[in-house]
Amino acid sequence: MDINPYAPPRREGEPVRDGRRSVKTAVRCLVCSIGLIGVTIVSSWLNLLPATGASNGTGSNVVTFFVLSLLTLKIAGGRNWARWVFAVGSGFGTLVFVFFLLSAPQQVWAMPALLLGVMVLQFALQGVAIALLFTRGASQWFKTAADSVTNRTVGAG
Repeated sequence: MDINPYAPPRREGEPVRDGRRSVKTAVRCLVCSIGLIGVTIVSSWLNLLPATGASNGTGSNVVTFFVLSLLTLKIAGGRNWARWVFAVGSGFGTLVFVFFLLSAPQQVWAMPALLLGVMVLQFALQGVAIALLFTRGASQWFKTAADSVTNRTVGAG
């Protein structure tokens, strides 16, 4: 590990502890996001939301629910690849939404206000999660988690 001689002194283990806190908060944000997706799916199945072309994506919501659940479990377990897959997937989803917003704004504004609110809340929760997952402390925590898995694997053989 490269040590920066110009960095301010720091107590041993501090980045990992701060990183663990960041990751735990990010996972909580993702769990809330998963819950909102679940509520949206159930609301759609029970016909509690009016069906519009833009909001009738129950199939994609179910896929998102399961993929985000899996990624959240892996992120909580210290899997660095899951953090990157989540970040790239969220970036792609944001680009698709911006394209949709720019190409068909009338469909977006025709969506129920509740669904628009859920979308904004989803964007905020997942954005906060990404920001927390890529802090310096969180990166160190993922590195430490990967090292401990490698040590367990090597030691087990």
